[in-house]
Amino acid sequence: MRPLSTRVFELEASYDEIMQNVDSHEELKKMKKVVMESKVVFFIYRGCEDTAIVMMNNNGFHMSVQSCPKVLKFTTDPNLIYALCYG
Repeated sequence: MRPLSTRVFELEASYDEIMQNVDSHEELKKMKKVVMESKVVFFIYRGCEDTAIVMMNNNGFHMSVQSCPKVLKFTTDPNLIYALCYG
């Protein structure tokens, strides 16, 4: 399954910082709005890490860090944050 969209950000933020700023960071707010309106799921991860933030609508907005070892098969840059949208 291919993602509906892929976004790449040059951020030094930790996963905790990303989750804390979902309502104030311009791009994160847009992603949250799409999740709530379109019932898509975003996987947000730092390159070369085996965890990801999962952002989804599960009878309300839900966001948590989950184990995601499959992302290690992608060629990624540890200095970048990747956001993959699936619907």
